[in-house]
Amino acid sequence: MITYWDLTEKERAELTREGVDRYVDAELMAKGCLRAEELPYEPVPDLPPAQKTTFYEVKIGTTYHDTLVFDNIADAEALVALRPGLRNKRYMGGTYSEHKVSVVLPNGEGVITAFEALTEAEYQQHKAAYDRHGAAHKVNEERKSAYADALKAQDEVVSGLWEDWSDCRLKADEHTKVRDTFHKYATITDGDKGTARRFLEQAFSVEQIARTEEWFGEVFAQEQGENNGNA
Repeated sequence: MITYWDLTEKERAELTREGVDRYVDAELMAKGCLRAEELPYEPVPDLPPAQKTTFYEVKIGTTYHDTLVFDNIADAEALVALRPGLRNKRYMGGTYSEHKVSVVLPNGEGVITAFEALTEAEYQQHKAAYDRHGAAHKVNEERKSAYADALKAQDEVVSGLWEDWSDCRLKADEHTKVRDTFHKYATITDGDKGTARRFLEQAFSVEQIARTEEWFGEVFAQEQGENNGNA
């Protein structure tokens, strides 16, 4: 089995994106990681239209339990007009101990708030449909999360492969520039590769030229006996 890393840098640079992707499965297999696969989502049923009713909440105290709900504004206003107090308890000494007493809080200004909600009958009628809707939505969210986790694990395994491919392509661009420059200089100097090489060394370092020669398997220099002129 030939893996991506068995290829030379030049061979890796010549791969297309699709070509690199063909080596991904081998990379994942070697690292014990499965390729991320997105499972199909469950169809989420539409929620049935539910008739909501306007209710009136009277808030007397400061907690959630200090409220009463009425289905008409008149009863709510009647309760506020009564100015009821609230029973509470206090612990003597400021600690939770056996010494506690009941306390009636002063009458407060009741606040009436209108809101819409289902009646118990409406809730029971549509509960099954809401449960099916919620169950399908939960499955889809779990599958979405599992796919995201699988993608993250996959990316951690193959990110080095894609980063290397990018680096190899950049190297290929640099070496191609050196080679193309040499051939351009050789054309300008009427095929005098020795002169072209001297000019090439003014544009690029000797080390960079040597790496390019190794990359392409070429020698950017005058061939023996070339351009020596006629006797």
